[in-house]
Amino acid sequence: MLLLIYTGCRPAKLVDAAKGKIAIGRDQTYEDDNWDDESLCYEDIRLWIVRNPIFGERDLLGIEITLAHHKGADRKPKLTIFLFHEEALPILCPVSHILAIAIRDNAIKVDGFIHAEPFFTSNLQDPTKAVLVHWKLEKLKIPIFRQAVWTFDGLSTSEYKAFVTRPLPITLTILTGLPDLHRN
Repeated sequence: MLLLIYTGCRPAKLVDAAKGKIAIGRDQTYEDDNWDDESLCYEDIRLWIVRNPIFGERDLLGIEITLAHHKGADRKPKLTIFLFHEEALPILCPVSHILAIAIRDNAIKVDGFIHAEPFFTSNLQDPTKAVLVHWKLEKLKIPIFRQAVWTFDGLSTSEYKAFVTRPLPITLTILTGLPDLHRN
């Protein structure tokens, strides 16, 4: 929800819109019959540790989110990059939310970065101004926001299935606690 507010994009840009088409790859080529508005994946996000310009203070975290395809008649890729930095309130910080999801998914390639502490205690020295945190190759195509699925152990997050948006009336019906008549 935070990313929708900060970027002003439609929900289908971040999660699966269930178009039913097959993507031809993420190599920036476009064919009208094959393109699918895929959900936001790890390959669309770059996590940075940036040296603080104020000497003696801890380094800062930032992310770049790249959205390539936008709604409209001209459906060719147009890269839009959104930059985010840490916010004072963690609940309003998209960087901390993405970092928490990446740690949970074990998506960070750097050894020893399996919890949040190393990100907040790093100390970059001159001449290094920033360091890109790399994702594991097997995680690049994995959606960030995934569906909850029932397993033998109870409810858990799906490994590969992207979260699917629902039309607003169905969502409001579920949130108000009314019976979901649209599923029948």
